[in-house]
Amino acid sequence: MIKKTSHTITPSVFLIFCLIPFIDEYFFGLFNEKRVFQSILLILCSLLYFHSFKLEKRSNLILILVLFIGLISTLLSNNLLYSSLSYLHATMLISLVFLGYKIKDNNSILFYTIFFSNVFLVSYSLLNYSFFILSSEAPFPDGVLYGFYNIRFFNQFQVLSIPFVIYFLSHSKLHRVAKITLALNLFLLLFSSARGASIAILVTTLIYCYFINKSMIKELFFCLLGAILLFLIHYFYLDIYYSAEYIIRTGSSKRYELWLEVINNINFKTLLIGNGPGGYKSETFDFGHPHNSFLQILNSWGAIVLSIFVFFIYKLINHSLAFIKKNKDNNEFLTCFTSFMSLLIYSLVSGVIVMPIPQTFLFVLVGILLGYLGYNLFERKNNKHKKIALIITFTISLLYAALVILSYSCLEPKPYGPSFWSNGQLSFENCKLTYFED
Repeated sequence: MIKKTSHTITPSVFLIFCLIPFIDEYFFGLFNEKRVFQSILLILCSLLYFHSFKLEKRSNLILILVLFIGLISTLLSNNLLYSSLSYLHATMLISLVFLGYKIKDNNSILFYTIFFSNVFLVSYSLLNYSFFILSSEAPFPDGVLYGFYNIRFFNQFQVLSIPFVIYFLSHSKLHRVAKITLALNLFLLLFSSARGASIAILVTTLIYCYFINKSMIKELFFCLLGAILLFLIHYFYLDIYYSAEYIIRTGSSKRYELWLEVINNINFKTLLIGNGPGGYKSETFDFGHPHNSFLQILNSWGAIVLSIFVFFIYKLINHSLAFIKKNKDNNEFLTCFTSFMSLLIYSLVSGVIVMPIPQTFLFVLVGILLGYLGYNLFERKNNKHKKIALIITFTISLLYAALVILSYSCLEPKPYGPSFWSNGQLSFENCKLTYFED
């Protein structure tokens, strides 16, 4: 029984551990503790699923091609340590697709966990907000939004979880809680001036509205009005609030400059195999990722892998929309699809495919969608093949664990913004192995 249900609670346990209050003050700090929990999750899922599942022949060949190109790119990269770690990490992420595929038929625990996690974070943030008001200080996003050391990471979680909040609007007992929570989420999006996240939520909410019961559109409209009213009260009442310009800013927050830098540095090697997984860093802007998923994949893995990725996403979206039209009452699938789409859209202007929580759930949601769509992930029946696959998986997992542990002692002194670790870059030259020191 435990073996059958363990996969249903695995992503929920991961999320709960990542959001334990104040854990970042005692365990690694910043978002590093979330990366550690994710690494543990990947090792467990790889050992559980890689030896059990196999893809159909065509999909298997495409995956082998992607991994082969990534391996060549890693070996030819300028930072072998970081590229090796990022390559193994990307390989291990595939196990989360199998995890999502397994929990498709029993995903209620995941739905409740994401919903109540959102309720908790929003409530805690409003508690922080009230403390500012009681102390007659002007609240600001970094001091209010709770659970992530960067407000954009908070927004990434909102983008992931708001479709699940909308799902519970139709729940008989949690309807009011979901309604209030949704309004407060929209208020916090406005409060944090999350332009990219707001666009992602707007687009996917419109998709939701098109397919769900039309009576729920009225609920969503009133939630939006409530959020706007709260924001107007906040904005005009707290006239000392420091960032009127910040809220209505029109700049790109260096996104445009970052993208131009990546595009201008494209050469034949970049187009063919990329510069190595995790190979991006901006000396000019001190960023560890370009805040655009397509440019990041192009820079790291090359145009061939990017083309395969775009084709896969196109097919997945196309088949998902067809499934939704035929199964209009399947709100679980619609919720997972809109959450996936929200993350995908937001990844065009943010580091969604880099940060541990959204990165994890992108792959889990892909697995859930594939399960609903009827894609075949075959279970291995030959025990000999299972044993061979398990030995290979164990070896890779061991190497990955060793690189994760080693890499934390190899951080560059100059911070480039978050990538694998919060520092952004690492190399052999900076490794501090106390065992070998005098």
